[in-house]
Amino acid sequence: DKLLKTLEIKGMEAMPARQALDAAEQASRQWRVTSTHFLPPLAVDVLREAFDKIAAVTLHSWGGFPGAERQRVFFHNSEMVMEDQAWREEYEDAFTALAIEGNFLFDPADHRDFLGAILGSGVERDRVGDVLVLGQRGAQVIVESDVAEVVKAELTSVRTVNVYVEPIPFDELRAGEAKRKEVSSVEASLRLDAVASGGMRISRSKMAKMIEQEGVVYVNWKEVRSSSKEVKAGDVITVRGKGRLEIHDISRTSRGRYRLQMTKVG
Repeated sequence: DKLLKTLEIKGMEAMPARQALDAAEQASRQWRVTSTHFLPPLAVDVLREAFDKIAAVTLHSWGGFPGAERQRVFFHNSEMVMEDQAWREEYEDAFTALAIEGNFLFDPADHRDFLGAILGSGVERDRVGDVLVLGQRGAQVIVESDVAEVVKAELTSVRTVNVYVEPIPFDELRAGEAKRKEVSSVEASLRLDAVASGGMRISRSKMAKMIEQEGVVYVNWKEVRSSSKEVKAGDVITVRGKGRLEIHDISRTSRGRYRLQMTKVG
């Protein structure tokens, strides 16, 4: 109960926190690998911090490819010896990569469109990992293996576009192609709408509207819907469909404005 309360205080929702603790207990007692469903980055970080202090259980996390935002957390008894090959087999059984193929030239679809269509096929959100949008060609998605056939059978269209869904090898994922670009911006304040618009090269009014929408803008993996929230060095701003901003350094100019050095990912 104490550990559960700690996880909730740190920002985890009650249900996934309980499920994670149950999985950890089973792993410890039954000497087998157990796992959670997909979790957002904040929850993964909270679990990692909590279980760093628990010697009986070892924790690993993986989302299907390096740098995945949504990951599953795996537990095993710390006395079990898990070689790299054993982990590779565990991951291959747990995840399936799917390609969602269609011609989106005349009806472009974004992250929300693809995710909505996937969930509309009857799959729960926690069974779905990262969705990689490929523009006119469609998208790729990581799902838990036991729901892959459901998505393959039930997902037939996204927006007005007919799609074909098929499993693909993990080495065909396009996640590694995310572009990283160093950007700098000078702003009058550290408000979220100002910094995000400067880093993303989007008008401030448009960014403010995006922040107001549910599930679009996150700071350090927590949803934010207030444009006036101030950010700081070390923060990560995620804008669905636009990418991420990693804030590295903030300094003051001679006129008292804020110069930000950032990396734009995506």
